Amino acid sequence: MSDGLVLVARAFSVSEAMVIQSMLAANDIETVLFDINTVNLDPGMMLAIGGIRIMALAEDADEAWAIMKAHQTEDPQPLSYDPHPIKNGIWATILALMGVPPPARIKAGKD
Repeated sequence: MSDGLVLVARAFSVSEAMVIQSMLAANDIETVLFDINTVNLDPGMMLAIGGIRIMALAEDADEAWAIMKAHQTEDPQPLSYDPHPIKNGIWATILALMGVPPPARIKAGKD
């Protein structure tokens, strides 16, 4: 592999990015959080810039992807799941009006 940094994950909240960075650091993989300062200054930019990029050295990328894949679940149903879409829509509208952000998801693997 070539030298340089490779994207290993994206996070859509600062806390998620820090958890991913800590998880990889525990496995001796150094990472850099790109765009975290932009998100700290203006959280509204999170979606515009595509989240916080978690970058690792190219030689550690395969191991980082394997670690991320091992910790990724098989899309479990959220605890608030209800099979009635109208009821879910009403709850989503109420929460959005209250200013509650949607649940964040950690995207793992190659982009």
